[in-house]
Amino acid sequence: MYSMALDTDGNLWAWWDELFVLAASTNLPSRERSRPDIIMTDVIDFASSGMGYAFAITSDNVLWGWGFNEFGELGDGTTQNHMNPVRIMDGAALVETTRMHNRLFETAAMMPRFTYVIGTDGRLWQWGVDIVDSRPVAVPRRHILDNIAQVSIGRAQVITNPAFTLAVTTDGTLWGWGNTAGGVLGIEGIDFAEEPVKIMENARYAFGGNLFSAAIRKDNSLWTWGFSTSGNELFDVTAPSGHTRINPSRVFDNVESVMFYSIGTEVIRTDGSLWNFRLLHGDSEPRMVMENVQWRSGIDTNAHWIITKDGDLLRPARSHQRIIDTPDGPRTQEVNFEEYVLLRNVVAAETSFSSIFSLNRLP
Repeated sequence: MYSMALDTDGNLWAWWDELFVLAASTNLPSRERSRPDIIMTDVIDFASSGMGYAFAITSDNVLWGWGFNEFGELGDGTTQNHMNPVRIMDGAALVETTRMHNRLFETAAMMPRFTYVIGTDGRLWQWGVDIVDSRPVAVPRRHILDNIAQVSIGRAQVITNPAFTLAVTTDGTLWGWGNTAGGVLGIEGIDFAEEPVKIMENARYAFGGNLFSAAIRKDNSLWTWGFSTSGNELFDVTAPSGHTRINPSRVFDNVESVMFYSIGTEVIRTDGSLWNFRLLHGDSEPRMVMENVQWRSGIDTNAHWIITKDGDLLRPARSHQRIIDTPDGPRTQEVNFEEYVLLRNVVAAETSFSSIFSLNRLP
């Protein structure tokens, strides 16, 4: 696995995750082998796909991209892979891209993947790769909406299904388009919404999950809708198994941000407390995990980072099992990791299942 982080000085850091090193070697991972390196400077935002490519926006609002580009993922008008950043567009303020949410690397090539850029003028742009008749097809850059403040890309249950997108405008209107499965757009009767549909007002943040949607309104209340297998996805202990909720429902208060990973959903409240909704694993109600949290980045409980309110990038204590070869045959070995701080003064971090093409220092 591969992680990236942005600090307050605009340095973009990257490193191999310890668990990736552990899986790739019979030796225990050393701190040196997962040491972060600055790969780009003067950065204000970034997005890592986990499918071999990434983007960064520098302080002059230029969007740069690098990595795999076989089907035009980078949006530079070519299908050439780039080891070093290439200039994609000017006037960029924020970038978001589809992230691989599945360990099946061999199927990642058949996953729809889109990139959205919010311009300094509030215009939302999209490009990427769609799957048509089981073939990847490039989607050229197009303008979607105006006055956009935030955007999130949701996922379908099946990796080859179309994704859906949620976007919040500067006046708090939440819009959605794409795959409608599970009621993720709050509408029924159509399978795919080509044009944006209005979902709610007074929103400040939206999150597209795996066949579910969530929004935080301006009063910091959390609302969810869509499909849930266990209550996990809807952040709701009362939601029955296999439940579909078309209309947004208020489920939690005093919420700052939300996140979804492979075995649960989590909430960071306005007081900095992190709450876990692993209802599938027997919890009857949300559990507070820790305090003083600004952000949690990761894929599951063994592959995540915490950014504290103080800006420390913290790796919590955890354990991991691996299979090793011995003279007596394969056996399971448990490796324990102590809590430690990797970087300080961090404002954002991401973890993905695959590398971003190269760990070479970038100009």
